[in-house]
Amino acid sequence: MFSFKSLIFNDEIVKKAQSIAQTGAWEYDPGSQSMYWSQEVFRIFDQNPQTADNSPAKIAEQVAGKLNKADKSKLDSLFRACVQKGTPFELELSITLNNEYQKHLLVCGKAMGDSKIVGYIRDISDTKKALTEKNRMLEQLHQVHKLEAVSRLAGSMAHDLNNILTVVMGYTEELLDAIDSDDPLRHDLKEIEHACQRANNLVKQLQSFSHKQAGVKKVLSLNNTINELQPLLSRICGGKIEIDLQLEPKLGYLKADSSHLEQIITNITLNAREAMPDGGKLLLKTYNLKPPAQFFTDNPDIIRAQYVAMDISDSGVGMTEDVMEHIFEPFFSTKKQTEGTGLGLATVYGMVQQNGGYIRVSSLPGKGTTFTLLLPRSSGSPAEIASPKFFNPENEPAKHILVVEDDEAICDMICKILSKLNFQVSTANDGNEALIMIKSGGLKPDLVLSDVVMPGLNGIDLAALLPRLVPGIKIILMSGYSERVISQHGKRDPRIPLIQKPFSKSELESRIRQVLAEE
Repeated sequence: MFSFKSLIFNDEIVKKAQSIAQTGAWEYDPGSQSMYWSQEVFRIFDQNPQTADNSPAKIAEQVAGKLNKADKSKLDSLFRACVQKGTPFELELSITLNNEYQKHLLVCGKAMGDSKIVGYIRDISDTKKALTEKNRMLEQLHQVHKLEAVSRLAGSMAHDLNNILTVVMGYTEELLDAIDSDDPLRHDLKEIEHACQRANNLVKQLQSFSHKQAGVKKVLSLNNTINELQPLLSRICGGKIEIDLQLEPKLGYLKADSSHLEQIITNITLNAREAMPDGGKLLLKTYNLKPPAQFFTDNPDIIRAQYVAMDISDSGVGMTEDVMEHIFEPFFSTKKQTEGTGLGLATVYGMVQQNGGYIRVSSLPGKGTTFTLLLPRSSGSPAEIASPKFFNPENEPAKHILVVEDDEAICDMICKILSKLNFQVSTANDGNEALIMIKSGGLKPDLVLSDVVMPGLNGIDLAALLPRLVPGIKIILMSGYSERVISQHGKRDPRIPLIQKPFSKSELESRIRQVLAEE
């Protein structure tokens, strides 16, 4: 038989165990209508067991006062069924304490053989918080997988579109060169050319979104970029929107792709215009920023650096928290289904990340929206670009170019352009055929213009083998894929230039003559 001392000792152990488990016991006797709470239940409800009124009516009043209407109704119904029919119950509840914070509870009850109702109340606030965080992380993971799938699709689409645009742009330029300046067809061809340029910009956005277009980074002034864009931004906003520029005079320089930066500002401006259908104010503000240590703790993926920052704020309709959670997702739009803007701000998010930056959005319904952009500050300054040397064909024998391209339409178009530029041209369908022509056929081209991704021997491997066969040979690689995809097919010698499809006739000629002029 246990001694009284042992019973007290065991009671202390139970109290400690309940405290650790954040679980309190309760008992209700329908006959005497008495209610018992363990000490832990009092703690859960922020009550002092020494001073609290422990009468059933007062306890019921205390509990009911902390429940919302729906939870109170459920608990009343389940408790009555347990008392009258012996039906056990389990229910999750939310209580509000001190009108400030919420606790999440699990309440269970069961009828016992002595007609009493016994149960427990468990504080599951930490569990719910962990579960909410887990679900948030799972949702983020789901979004990452979804974005990666769209990213791969965008990268593949960009490559195919680049090949098509290379042909369309090439033949359009050929036709423009062939017809008189007053020919009525010239206007139509110029429209085709302009459409190709717009399509080319769209492809660049696809590649930027897919994180596969690294861009050409250089040290530049954000203030200069904004000033140069101001006429375009004014046209975008129209007469009803006032543009206010607040540019820090001593703003640091940053290293980024200038076209990416222009697209970021332009896209956010377009978004702001849609938020101000009746007019308003658009503010572009630049400043230097050294974030506090906590910022890098909260954002571990952000490099520790000083930043050049920019706020783009509008006085528009604003956004709810739910909308802000999805604002950078592809194809997300608050517009009607027929008015969506496609990739939208997902493109902006991708380009900011590619340039090592950070972007966030803050907004309130009816109070406008602010996009804050941070880009790492550069210690350098913009430098003058030296004019390249070009090969002068006058009084020089015709140079021989070998075009290695598996797409017949692109190959034919390039050959026509090069022939009209007075180059001798040979063609090969892939790298293996090119090697055979050089090894067995005795072909010794001055320059090889080769696609990168081809069946069999790719352009990168071909470029590595050619100098051993033809010392001093010049090589140019071309591709509709981006640098990241190209790197998956081998390590490209950085000294070998790469021209991205689609390219214009003048771009191709300029690159070839520049490479031929190099020592």
